[in-house]
Amino acid sequence: MFHRTAFLAGALAVAALLVGCGSEAVEGPASGAPPTPRVGATSYVASPTLGVGDKAPERLFAISGLGRFSALCKGRGRAKISYKVAAGSATQLVTTEGPRESTSNRWLDPGQHTSVAIGPDTGPRTDWQVALLSKGTVEVATGSFTVARLNSPSLCFVTGKANLTTSRR
Repeated sequence: MFHRTAFLAGALAVAALLVGCGSEAVEGPASGAPPTPRVGATSYVASPTLGVGDKAPERLFAISGLGRFSALCKGRGRAKISYKVAAGSATQLVTTEGPRESTSNRWLDPGQHTSVAIGPDTGPRTDWQVALLSKGTVEVATGSFTVARLNSPSLCFVTGKANLTTSRR
């Protein structure tokens, strides 16, 4: 009887030890795991008809705290798409890619800008990604812009869309 009781007590002790080890090795949600980031998204869209005689670029949309996209018609289905970092923002990585243009990365500080030509010679579409990384917040905007020639050689039809994804920890 003593051996049977000792055996059962020993088996229970080993089982408790194994169960205890298992629960220590597996982290559960209440065990101090980092909180899940909150993700938000905002969409932007623009489709202006632009003329060659326009002296200043047409603002397509401004993304609060990040920057603004603009377009300027160069005639015959050609346009220049520009991005300018907002004052008071932080340094941003701006990546552009088009069908006939190699991908480029640029670091831009507040107030700086960059532009890409689109049209029959370079391809009618360009894609952009703008990333702002700061402590506790990640903001990434992706945009796509196209240009089309209209019946008049002095007009351009530009379309653009962008999505801003924000993650706060």
